[in-house]
Amino acid sequence: MKHILIILLLIFIRITTQAQPLSMPELKNKKASVYFLLTGGAIVNLNDKDKVQSGAGFLKVNTTTGYKVGVDMQLIPRRTVPVFLNVGVEYRHTPHRYTLQYGTAASGLGSDLSRDIKFKVHSMALRIAPVYTIPLSGRSNIDISAGVMFDAAVFANKAYTEEGLYVRDYKTGYDQLAVFRFTGHGANIDTRSLPTSSDLGFNFMYYGSISYRVAPSFMGKRLLRIGAEYGSIANGNRVSQTTVLYMDKNRNIAARDWVSDKGTYISLFLGVSI
Repeated sequence: MKHILIILLLIFIRITTQAQPLSMPELKNKKASVYFLLTGGAIVNLNDKDKVQSGAGFLKVNTTTGYKVGVDMQLIPRRTVPVFLNVGVEYRHTPHRYTLQYGTAASGLGSDLSRDIKFKVHSMALRIAPVYTIPLSGRSNIDISAGVMFDAAVFANKAYTEEGLYVRDYKTGYDQLAVFRFTGHGANIDTRSLPTSSDLGFNFMYYGSISYRVAPSFMGKRLLRIGAEYGSIANGNRVSQTTVLYMDKNRNIAARDWVSDKGTYISLFLGVSI
């Protein structure tokens, strides 16, 4: 599969760059050019890289796939300058899935608890990055960038969840509380603090990307961009925190797990100028 994708990419580059006597639109003119690109792509959230704090051993974090849609502005200067500025605004949809396995040996309850904890984070991000461009031909370039992103949660209160999970005690015939879960926005990284709905859901992130940018002759003056991106939260997390409290048969807290999403992701994206 990897070899097929590489072959298709090489064919695409060949088709869009061969026999092009004209320069790219922004290189043909002496003055700077501004382009707006509608950009969308898949985000693979590397949630399995997140560390479960306090390590009770009952919670596993899974990798999930989300998406992003946004608009990028590229301010491309004169031909002699190999660096330009990219500024963008995007909507990000980030699903999370944690697998919970809480057994009777630990809890003293009458049955095991197996459950997927699922929730979604919706956010808006403002991103800015300088871009170093490497010309391949008169109409195509390789762009390499590294920048910062300001990611703020939306629907904050709706994203906050308190949930009790019960199991059936077959000895008594009653349901017993086994787990209590909190998911929300956290103000600090103290495992004793529970996430709340009132804290500000806002993250400072960094990212880097490499992309292929081309002005195909069949698209006139429009630009086409395809690339890959890697990013993560620079420090802490104020958007997605989950605390899981494990109860024993007397409803006392037997153990605790706590996860703060690192926001680590890789993304494949496609952009077309508008």
